Amino acid sequence: MNYQLLALCPDELKGVVAKELESLGATETKEAYRAVYFSVSERDYYRVHLRARTPSTFIRVLKSFGKVSVRGVFNLAGKVAWSDVFTSKKTYRIDANIAERGEEFPSSNEFSRQVRLAIEAHFKKNDLEIPNVSVKEPQVVITAFYAKGTLVLGVNTSKHSLHKRGYRLDGHPAPIKETMASALLDMMGYDGTTAFLDPMCGSGTIAIEACYKALNKACHIHRKKGLFGFEHLKDFNSELWRTLQDEAREEREETPKHPICASDINASYVDLASKNALRARVEKYMKLETASLFDIDKPAPSGIMLTNMPYGERLWTEEDFLDFYKKVGDHLKQKFTGWKIGLFVAEDSPWKFIGLKPTRKISLLNGSIKTKLLIFEIYEGSKRINLG
Repeated sequence: MNYQLLALCPDELKGVVAKELESLGATETKEAYRAVYFSVSERDYYRVHLRARTPSTFIRVLKSFGKVSVRGVFNLAGKVAWSDVFTSKKTYRIDANIAERGEEFPSSNEFSRQVRLAIEAHFKKNDLEIPNVSVKEPQVVITAFYAKGTLVLGVNTSKHSLHKRGYRLDGHPAPIKETMASALLDMMGYDGTTAFLDPMCGSGTIAIEACYKALNKACHIHRKKGLFGFEHLKDFNSELWRTLQDEAREEREETPKHPICASDINASYVDLASKNALRARVEKYMKLETASLFDIDKPAPSGIMLTNMPYGERLWTEEDFLDFYKKVGDHLKQKFTGWKIGLFVAEDSPWKFIGLKPTRKISLLNGSIKTKLLIFEIYEGSKRINLG
């Protein structure tokens, strides 16, 4: 049995997501707007839910119709054997979205209503009890999407966003999502075979995700029973799911082969990172300390540094902000030869004052903030370049 799935993700991460899915057994990957279509076997269907670190959501495609009118959604949705997807005992919600605007298109509410009526008609036609709708806490989330004459009907098999690993506590003003942190690590080429450092770790997300990678730890292994959408579907193979969870635990490494270090000048952030690492069950594999970047030396002759740079929200003068970026460049040049450096910066920050030429610049969105991942290779005798 093969499943057709859709992995939702930020548009600029499609390539990273497709590559990761292929490493987990996905075939026929095809990039679309803010999504990657792919096919998987039943085994890999569960495996990607357990292990995929970079997608935001998985949608299992039930039916796709091309060159159709959204006005005919009731009849089209009626072509799905809904009682084969979920039983009358399960509550459900419909997430409907029309990517078009204009008088000829119905509202999202009317779109959703037509799909709901089709579902009810199907259960009634088959002499089955009609399932109840639950807007806030549904067990099954049906998705309906219409764009450019194509209607896709599916079910959200992850249900809760995949960035919710379950370990992160509130307490940091600008946390980076776990999925983005993992994507950045992939862009840096980090795979656990070298030392790692995040010297401005905030709540610790990047370092924790690095730990997961170094340990080959399935990132959703601690998700509680019932929180995945596929667990509420009629064809849920609970025995196979348990087998894959057991295999993931056996495949996990005993300890990282190289040091994973994280620090921050703010002691309360370090404390928060420690609590998050404990909740992620990786605290004993990380070296955490309260320290300024400028007081830290490289923990190994070579390695990878990745950090989320301050965006300037702090009460700094413009002169202080520029001076900070200059000092970062000087410190990296003097103390981190032999290291590959990734700085995740706001696009409008004074990153050019770092004074080192990036080997790569990758434009990204961190929420609504335009950002760049700047990648530097610090060689012996790296020169400051003239940016004026």
